[in-house]
Amino acid sequence: MTNVNQVPMTSIIFMVVSAILCFLTPIVLMIVVRIKTKAKLMPTLVGAGIFIVFALILEQICHSIFLVIDSPLSRFVNNNVWIYALYAGLAAGIFEETGRYVAFKFLLKKHDKKINAITYGIGHGGIEMIILGGLSMLNALATSIMINSQGIEGILALVPESAKETTKTGLESLITSQSYLYLITFEERVAAVILHVSLSVLVFVAVKNSRNKFLFPLAIILHALIDIIAVFAQKGIISSILVMEVIIAVFVIAVAIYASKVYKKE
Repeated sequence: MTNVNQVPMTSIIFMVVSAILCFLTPIVLMIVVRIKTKAKLMPTLVGAGIFIVFALILEQICHSIFLVIDSPLSRFVNNNVWIYALYAGLAAGIFEETGRYVAFKFLLKKHDKKINAITYGIGHGGIEMIILGGLSMLNALATSIMINSQGIEGILALVPESAKETTKTGLESLITSQSYLYLITFEERVAAVILHVSLSVLVFVAVKNSRNKFLFPLAIILHALIDIIAVFAQKGIISSILVMEVIIAVFVIAVAIYASKVYKKE
């Protein structure tokens, strides 16, 4: 019989599987592309670096101003789900697509073969998969093992009083969440990699071909839209996880098809 105060073994197994897949997928993908195309590794490394600088550092500084630091502005954004969704979408789109633009315009100026758009996207999306997918699953796994060995109360005893309620909610969610959700984490990261590769193609072509400059703002809009959908799910506007995943899958496939056509014409 399953202990209601423990994380189910199925959830733990799925966390392990999801973590392994999130770490291995971008590495295997890059190896396959390199073998088949003889592509250089530099665009992949630049893509990873750009994600860290523009998404994990610069964008987070922006979030601290608009969301974290208490002010009339942050209260306005946080208290209006539509404004919050619009802000979150545009912030992600502007920072990450500008990062791509900077990479192709300046850092990868000499890497003008279109395959570099693909390898850059693998680096950008791959490091996101590793950090947001793989590392988050490892964190969930470690916490789950602590819950099952020490119990929630044992963990809370080590937490400051001011953080106990929030910590307890997070710990309980690991126990009550459906096990399959941890596999969905990997599926979402795969969709994100496909989207990053597709948007990288659009921005690459926008930089290299003056007739297609419109693809840069288009990439910002498309990126913003997918993040807005994610916020709607986070805030409960889209209440069904299945519906959200279907919407995201259809959106990503549509963007990938369009990017593929742009890539072939270039």
